[in-house]
Amino acid sequence: MSTDRGVFELIDTESANLVGDYESEAAALRDVLATVEAYGVDSPEVRSLALVRLDVPREQGHLAAGADLASRALACHTPSARNSAAVAATGG
Repeated sequence: MSTDRGVFELIDTESANLVGDYESEAAALRDVLATVEAYGVDSPEVRSLALVRLDVPREQGHLAAGADLASRALACHTPSARNSAAVAATGG
């Protein structure tokens, strides 16, 4: 997974609406994880999401969608990774 800074968009593929734009993949995946936690991995809300990167050639821009995107978010934001980030944010 790339955590490079860039231009990332989270899109609802059912409605073709922009869910959000982000400066990092990790930031986008946090929102995906929140959706997974709220609705479940197999929910329509998760299955309709796609993550794209806009600052690379078009053929490289599609990063993941649906269940693959949920898996990517879960792998990136495991409880231990979230706890480490929280400790770092508080200076602990």
